[in-house]
Amino acid sequence: MASKQVIDRERSSRTVVATLERYAPEAGRGAHDAIRAVLELREVMPDVELMIRVAARTLERRTAELRDADRAHEHEINGDPRVRDERDRVHRGLYQRVISVRGIVQANFGDVGLKTLGLWDPSPPDPQGTLTYARNLAAALAAPSTVMPEPLIAEVGFERDALAADLRARVDVLQAAVDHVAREESAAKGTQSRKDAAMAAYDRTFRIATSLGMALFQLGGLEQVAERIKPSPRRPGLLDQGAEEDEGEGGNGGGAEP
Repeated sequence: MASKQVIDRERSSRTVVATLERYAPEAGRGAHDAIRAVLELREVMPDVELMIRVAARTLERRTAELRDADRAHEHEINGDPRVRDERDRVHRGLYQRVISVRGIVQANFGDVGLKTLGLWDPSPPDPQGTLTYARNLAAALAAPSTVMPEPLIAEVGFERDALAADLRARVDVLQAAVDHVAREESAAKGTQSRKDAAMAAYDRTFRIATSLGMALFQLGGLEQVAERIKPSPRRPGLLDQGAEEDEGEGGNGGGAEP
């Protein structure tokens, strides 16, 4: 679904394009008479109608580009939720395993065992924090230089190498899932950047099209029509409040009051 920013801009754009195209011939005729009165020898009469139509066409193109960029970004940020779901599932498994190992160490080796393996503080709850914590724990378990204290209960088994291998395998799986999510987020940043660029281009074209249209409509004697495409002074890319409601109104659009 399109964002509100884009929906509002599309609505204003439709009004401007329709107005420019509808009144281009009449504005061209009116401007022709006004320009002819001051045209000097060897000066060429400008094609005002064509200028208005080109402005409408350019705005229409910029609007389509903005719409496409917005759709691409919405698709990216609302993409496959299974990527994050998988990361969260794998993270939960590793986090619970780390908690279990810490509990075993604390129960059978006490505070000295916790400090020896770097488990004095509990694991951070976020995926990246858990990754670092589990990776360090696996390295400490596997290191020959790690000397554990005597167990409180000798009969309780503690397979350091097996635990280290299990943690390393789980870390690798979570790292892959975290990297996948990071790529998705990076892609979303890219589509956001392209959307921002498309919106800036649209806003600039909207400002030019409305300013040019108003000036040429006024030159052609269409004062009321010019007011219909007056841009908002505070909201880029949008018409002044209420201008959209005038779209499609009847009348000749001239400056005289009825």
